[in-house]
Amino acid sequence: MPQISICRSPKTEPPEPLETRTLVVQTHFDEGQVVYGGFSGNAAAGQMTRLGATDVWYKTYVFRNDARFTYQFSPNDSLLPYRLDPKDTAGLLKRFATMTPDPLNPREVQQGATFSFVELAAAPPQPWIHPVDNPPRGAVQRMRLHSAILNNERGGLGLHSA
Repeated sequence: MPQISICRSPKTEPPEPLETRTLVVQTHFDEGQVVYGGFSGNAAAGQMTRLGATDVWYKTYVFRNDARFTYQFSPNDSLLPYRLDPKDTAGLLKRFATMTPDPLNPREVQQGATFSFVELAAAPPQPWIHPVDNPPRGAVQRMRLHSAILNNERGGLGLHSA
């Protein structure tokens, strides 16, 4: 079998000024490799293509240059349609049990499970997600607010500076 060296996934290239072509690559699976993420909600849309007689699978997507998204692989996926029935916990766990992050993508986030993370070149900054030195101190407290007009009380959270 031919040897192909892949350093990192996904690979990106700009096909047009406002878009980026993103190639997701996976290796070492025999059947039905699928990419799941916010951009591909079903097995058919996320099905990867095998590269010849190799163990390399790929899928190409075109995104806006400011896209940010997460994804996982579903190796040897059944490719059957699935329905997210929140009452069928056993079915959900079985369906998603084999999903894994991309081992070639070092960027990961925790969203109940580990997902691979992609942030394209023009994605707007998110300074609030990074730790800062000496942040302002305060406390979050539960509060009850009374409304004379509605004649009721509502709960909420309040931030009090130190």
